[in-house]
Amino acid sequence: MKPHKNTKLRKVVVICLACIFTGTVFSPSVGSARILQNIIVENSYPKSGDGKTEYYAIIAGCIKYKDLVNDIPIGWAQQRFLLWSLLAAPNWKRKNIIVLFNDKTDVFHPSLTVGGATRENILRALDYMAKKVDGDDIFLFAWQGHGSSVEDDDGDEMRWWKPWDRWDEVICPYDTYIDESGKLHNYIRDDELGEKFDNILCKGQCIILECCLSGGLIEKSAKDQFTLDVNKDGIIDPEEASNFSRDLGDDLNSSHSKDIYSFGRVVLVNALGETISRVTPFFGGPLTTGMAMGLLGQWRGSKKDRNHDGFISAEEAFWWARPKIYAVISAMWFSLWLYFIVASYFYKETENQTVANRLVGAIVNGTIHFFLEYVFIQLLYKIRGGAWGATIPHMIDGYPGELNIIELRSRRM
Repeated sequence: MKPHKNTKLRKVVVICLACIFTGTVFSPSVGSARILQNIIVENSYPKSGDGKTEYYAIIAGCIKYKDLVNDIPIGWAQQRFLLWSLLAAPNWKRKNIIVLFNDKTDVFHPSLTVGGATRENILRALDYMAKKVDGDDIFLFAWQGHGSSVEDDDGDEMRWWKPWDRWDEVICPYDTYIDESGKLHNYIRDDELGEKFDNILCKGQCIILECCLSGGLIEKSAKDQFTLDVNKDGIIDPEEASNFSRDLGDDLNSSHSKDIYSFGRVVLVNALGETISRVTPFFGGPLTTGMAMGLLGQWRGSKKDRNHDGFISAEEAFWWARPKIYAVISAMWFSLWLYFIVASYFYKETENQTVANRLVGAIVNGTIHFFLEYVFIQLLYKIRGGAWGATIPHMIDGYPGELNIIELRSRRM
C-alpha cells in the first residue's frame, strides 16, 4: 500500500508544481500585450517634418545612487544592453542618443548632462528632444531604476473604481533622497513626464519603464476620455476623424488625467500600478534586458521581423521577448523552490529512508518551505515597501500600425 500511496502523492505534487510553473510563465505572457482599437488621444499633434525619419532616444537609469542605500544589484553591462542594441542598427546614431547613467556625464551631450541621471538633467534632456525632433521622427525613452509614489497634488489620480488612490507614481533619479521626516525629494512625477512627452511632437514614441509601481505611470481616468477609432491596419476613417476634431475642442478641458499613455505611443512597463518589481544581478531588469534582446537584430530575414518589412518594431520585439522575460521571472522562483527541495533531500534525519520516500518527502517539504518563504517575502514587501511584490511586464500599444525601432541590414553590402 505504501508504494501505491507514494506514487499517487508523487503524481499529485508533480501535477501541482507543473500547474504553478505553467501559470507563472505562460498565463501572464499571453495577457501581457494590450493593443487598443479605441485609442486614447491627448492634446498633442505631430509638428511638420523634413521628410526624413531620424531616431532619437533618452536612455536613463540608476543602479548606483547618490545615497548608497538605494543602489540596485545590476551590473554595468545589463544597464547598457539596450544602448548597445540600438547602436548595432544602421538607423541609430550615437549623437542622437542622450545617455544618463548614474552620475556619469554623456560625452556627446556634456552641456546637457553634467552630473548624470539627476532630476534636472532628465527634464532638460526631454526639453531638448522637444526642440530637436520633428513630425517624421521616432523617439524612445527608457528608464531603469527605482520608482515610488508621492501624495497626489492635483486630484488627477482619483478614479471612480479606485477612490482610495491619492498617490502620484514617480521615478527616482540619481539625486533622489529621503529627509529626516521621511519625505522624498528630487523625484519626477508621472504628471511631469506626461507633460514632457506631450511636448515631443513626433511620429511615434516608445517608452520603456523598468521600476517599481511603473504600471501606475500609465493608468488612465475613466472620466471624460475621448477616443478615435483606428482599424486593424492603422487607418483612421476620415468621417470619424472629422467628428473627433469637432468634439475634441469641447472635451479637451475635461480630460484631467496626466499619466503618460497616449495616442501614438507604445508604452512598456515591468510592474502593475501597485506592485514592487524585482531584478537579478545576472539578468538585470527583465523587461529592459528582454526588449534589448528583442531589438537586437543585424540582417534582413530575422525571425523577429514578423511582417518582413525590414524593421523590428517595438511590438515585434516584445512579442519575441515576452516568453523569455516570463521564463526568467519564473526561473527566479523556480530556483528557490529547487534549493528547498535539495536542502530537504540531504537533511540528515532522512538518511535512513529509501530513495523514493526521501525524494517524495523532499518535494513535499521543499514545496511547503517555498510557499512559506513566498508568503514571508510578500509580507516583507508590503510592510517595508507598502506594496505586494509582482514583476509583470506588459505593453499598452497606442500606435496605429507598428512602431519601427530597428532597421535591419541587407546581407548584400
